[in-house]
Amino acid sequence: MSELKPTEVLDAIVGEGFTVDDLKKATVIDVNELVFECAVQPSLYAAVARMSIKAKTDQGLVVSELDLTKATVGSAMRKDPESFKIPKVTDKSIAEALDTNNIVLAAKEKLIDANEQVQAASVLVGVFEQRKAMIKCEVDLFTTKLYNETSIRGKEIGETREAIAVKRAEAARDED
Repeated sequence: MSELKPTEVLDAIVGEGFTVDDLKKATVIDVNELVFECAVQPSLYAAVARMSIKAKTDQGLVVSELDLTKATVGSAMRKDPESFKIPKVTDKSIAEALDTNNIVLAAKEKLIDANEQVQAASVLVGVFEQRKAMIKCEVDLFTTKLYNETSIRGKEIGETREAIAVKRAEAARDED
């Protein structure tokens, strides 16, 4: 029997995934439906965690792609410096030429985008961690309110019984 990878488990939980609109709506907590909110929170969190994992994986691939692009263009520059308008081949001149090369700049733009996606995914995970904490607070408040109302009712019943007993005792004294 083979062991499941965490990513496979997440994929199974998330299923087809969520749209942005689904996640946007899901950030709101319906305090009248706490049972539902508690039930759906793990799936929502799994979805955003999966997005975060994918963003980080993609970022790693883009970093590798950038390194490969730099190596490939740098090698081409060393082989034919004239076509890249490099007067003298030195490590410094190659590094400077790489920094201004359009192919390398396009790869750097991809990395900037990938970094932004990782940061956005991190914020999204934080949003759903906050949602989880807020659901816990709402459940705690609901439970506290429920037991406080029960305690108040019990106290009122006790006070009413005492008042009835006092009135009965007064009525019994008045009859004597």
